[in-house]
Amino acid sequence: MCIIASSAIGVNLPTNETIETMWFKNPDGAGFMFNKDGKVIIRKGFMTLPDFMTAIEELKKEIDVVNTSVIMHFRIGTHGGNTPENTHPFPVVGVESMLKKLTAQCSIGMAHNGIIDSVKPRSCISDTMEYDLEILSNLKKLVPDFHKQPVCQKLIEETINGSRMCFLTPDGEITYIGDWVKDNETGIMYSNSGFKLYKDYDCERSWRGYRSNWASKTTDDYDDEDDFDYMDYMTSIVASPLNEGYIIFENGEMIEAESDIFYIDEFNNVYRFDFNMELLVLVKNAVAYTPEGTFARMDENEWEMLDAMDEDDFDYFFGNE
Repeated sequence: MCIIASSAIGVNLPTNETIETMWFKNPDGAGFMFNKDGKVIIRKGFMTLPDFMTAIEELKKEIDVVNTSVIMHFRIGTHGGNTPENTHPFPVVGVESMLKKLTAQCSIGMAHNGIIDSVKPRSCISDTMEYDLEILSNLKKLVPDFHKQPVCQKLIEETINGSRMCFLTPDGEITYIGDWVKDNETGIMYSNSGFKLYKDYDCERSWRGYRSNWASKTTDDYDDEDDFDYMDYMTSIVASPLNEGYIIFENGEMIEAESDIFYIDEFNNVYRFDFNMELLVLVKNAVAYTPEGTFARMDENEWEMLDAMDEDDFDYFFGNE
């Protein structure tokens, strides 16, 4: 699940804390677009958080960010590989090489959150890029202001499988497709609720790449090497059960989600519940989907604090290798 953060004219950018939250939940690259001098400017391909934050600080010096529309996109890769070229946003244009440019100017830009199965992506590009090339660019040729026309908006909404999309024009006008979340405190529009942070809990921010701030359960009572060493490798996470939908594993296997067996956390990581050890085990590179084919999200009304362990560590300690 990716996330888009859209701050229209008159609305300030997300805070650095919110940007950091969105990045760690969607760590496969980021980009942004804004309106300036009668153009839409796209800058993307930021594959580390420090690089992205540096670009945002430079943007604040370049433009008045409050009186400019700025749209940020943070990606979780699904098609085409996790490359700088596949990060969002994109110009609406029917030329593949232009979609891959890390800096671009255009008459209308777009960003997308979700999976589109109404098109089949060609090699090395994402479903969003394919949709841009095959659908949006041709729609723009037929109806130059397609993003403003209700019939075109309906067509787009019905062919992007319930996901979210937005368009930016040189005058700073933003058009939203799909169900968006407005932060009433800031006025920022988000494509999902992944900008929220559970501040009251010392949870691991992301299972991807590192284990800093590990919430260890180890105490001085467990110093001997034979005493509960596995507790060093446990953390507490916020997660809710997957009561419906399906899961696709790293090897391509797909199964239906079963209540009380599979869980999902606030970062969209998937876990299975081990009834013997009574803890969650991270299932590496698994993706959970709703029955409609969109990314599953943690149910914020049914979450629990549960013990969890990485799959490799679980296999090591309990002999399941």
